[in-house]
Amino acid sequence: MRYKIKTLIYVVILALFLTDSYAQENKDFLGSWSSGETNYVLLIKKENNKWVFINYRFEPIYENGWKTYKRTITPGKETFVSEKNLEIINKYSIEDQNYYVTLTYNLLTDKVMQTNFKGKLDNKPYNKTIIYRKENNE
Repeated sequence: MRYKIKTLIYVVILALFLTDSYAQENKDFLGSWSSGETNYVLLIKKENNKWVFINYRFEPIYENGWKTYKRTITPGKETFVSEKNLEIINKYSIEDQNYYVTLTYNLLTDKVMQTNFKGKLDNKPYNKTIIYRKENNE
């Protein structure tokens, strides 16, 4: 009887561990994110174990009567600052526009991310929050 109880306890602990590990793996920043609040798509990936953030949009171009699109990268520079739990903090700047903000990325679910922009635009306070949805179909 004691062995059955011990075995049952081990099985329950293992199941809880596996469920927690699976939940953590699915709450991941990696992938493409978009929002109706911006024309840019945000691609988050890791290269050499370092976070990489690429913001781009597709602009229409017309050649020989055909409409195609080119991918245009945002003019800003994004620099990783820190990561803890389900939050990443970066610095972002566009010097030509006097735009300097701290970005705080928070995963709300495995498919929804909130990004807070806090800083200055033309030497005036700038605060904005954008909700992104993950584009990957996994």
